[in-house]
Amino acid sequence: MLNPSTCAADTLKLWKFLPPFLQTQDAANNYTFLTWLDGIGQQQQILDNLLRDDTQGNPGWSIVLDVTRCPTYALPWLAQFVGVRFNGATVGNDALMRQAIVNKTGFSRGTPAAIVAAVTPYLGTTGFVNIIERSPDAYSLTIQIHGALGVLDYAQLAKQYPWYTSAGGTPNVDGSFPTYASFPNNTQAMVTAVVQAAIPAGLVANIVFM
Repeated sequence: MLNPSTCAADTLKLWKFLPPFLQTQDAANNYTFLTWLDGIGQQQQILDNLLRDDTQGNPGWSIVLDVTRCPTYALPWLAQFVGVRFNGATVGNDALMRQAIVNKTGFSRGTPAAIVAAVTPYLGTTGFVNIIERSPDAYSLTIQIHGALGVLDYAQLAKQYPWYTSAGGTPNVDGSFPTYASFPNNTQAMVTAVVQAAIPAGLVANIVFM
C-alpha cells in the first residue's frame, strides 16, 4: 500500500481534504483509500505537471517545448517540430531521443538549404537541385531535380528497408543485398516523399525531375 510520502502530490492534496479522523482511519487501514485515490491522482499529476507554472518561474506548457525539460513520453511529439521521427533503438531511449532533437537542424526545415540537403543523398554523382521560391504563387515552390537518381547505399537501405532481417530478427541488410549491383535504385516516388517531409505543412511543392 502507498503512504503519504510516496503518492503523487495531487493525490495528497485531494486526500488532505478528508477530515482528520478519516485520515487517521485510512492510515490504520494501510492507506487503502489513499491507494485507490492515487489511481486518479497519478493521471491528474501528468497534466498538472504540464500546465502549471513551475517553481523556477517557467510558464505552464513550456516544459513540452524545451528539449532539456520535456518528459520522455512527450519527446516524440516535440520532435515533430524539427522533423525528427524516432524508430528502432531510438524509441524509448531518453538520451538518444534528446540528442536526435538537439542535433537536427530542425527549424531550418523548409529553407532551400534544408530541402537540398534532404534530396542530395538520393541523387547520382552529377545530380543537383534547383529551387524556385514563390513559384507559381506565394505558397508554392518549384523544385527542379537534375540528373539521374542514384543507388541506395547501406545507410539508406537500413532506413528504407528495416524489415529485411536475419532469422534471429536482427537487421541484416548485408545478407539481403549481398552485392552492390543488387541494391534497388532510388525512385521518383521515394524522392518525392523525402521532399514532402522536408517542407512545412501548407506549402505546395511542384517537383520536376529534369
